[in-house]
Amino acid sequence: MSAYIGLDVGNKMVGVALCDLHGKFATPHATYPRAGGKAERELLKLISERRISTLVVGLPLTEGGERTEQCGRIEQFCNRVQKRSTVGVVYIDEHLTTFEAEEQLRLAGLNHRNNKKNGVIDQLSATIILQDYLNSKSIEPESR
Repeated sequence: MSAYIGLDVGNKMVGVALCDLHGKFATPHATYPRAGGKAERELLKLISERRISTLVVGLPLTEGGERTEQCGRIEQFCNRVQKRSTVGVVYIDEHLTTFEAEEQLRLAGLNHRNNKKNGVIDQLSATIILQDYLNSKSIEPESR
């Protein structure tokens, strides 16, 4: 069985989500600042402690599926982590996850500004990214 971490990599922060032992459910874990390499160090520690095999990372593609400038920066970040560990990386389209996270918080009656500052939106976005991936893995083709 593989262990996964979901990542929402931004310019200043990295939202992190973990999955359960069965690979079915994603939950928010933490938000790490990128300054001074802190996010990379924390991720490497988490990868080692939890024996993570795969990072599931959101790429902010356009609605038409085109790459954005941010995609290259995210891949560079992940390449640095990957070079210092044995983890694999899977990229998925995440162009609406931040909006979805903000909407979930709004529906729950939580203040958007406070959640942006304390990294809750980043964690929730990472959770959505990971859950989307886990859901796609559990879809089995129909048997004939």
